Amino acid sequence: TLTHALEMSTAEVTQGEFESVLGYNPAYFGPSGAGADCGLTCPVENVTWHEAVAYCNALSTWAGVASCYTCTGSGASVSCQEAAAYSGANVYTCPGYRLPTEAEFERAYRGGTTTAFYNGGATLAACGSCATADANAGAIAWYCQNAGGKTHPAKGKLAKLHARIAAIRT
Repeated sequence: TLTHALEMSTAEVTQGEFESVLGYNPAYFGPSGAGADCGLTCPVENVTWHEAVAYCNALSTWAGVASCYTCTGSGASVSCQEAAAYSGANVYTCPGYRLPTEAEFERAYRGGTTTAFYNGGATLAACGSCATADANAGAIAWYCQNAGGKTHPAKGKLAKLHARIAAIRT
């Protein structure tokens, strides 16, 4: 049971959003990465936890609210930790953008349902295997069975309001 109100984005952070906020694009499937360039509307991937929370801090600064993390350095060399005032259970009192807790992520991903996916359960034959397609997974996500070994633009699958997240603000 979640005991604190929160807001979540409805889509992954795109390469374009990440680059416009932090000034660089670390994506493997980006213009400078080793993978095929997916484009700025694709989710940013190949990001460390430190880079993700630096992004959250930048959003907090832009919004004029306190940052939930303390960071030093920049770019791929950034190093971050929870801000002392918001460590542990105090994370819920941070007014800025932050990464979700595991429980918040699961709640958002399942969209309030109790099934494996927000649009229904997983088929046992497909669970953990790419040999068999799962109709429910394929309708809402790119995964080994349907992605063709590459990333795809954000918001390209059936969405439920709280199914996709990037950074949250409490």
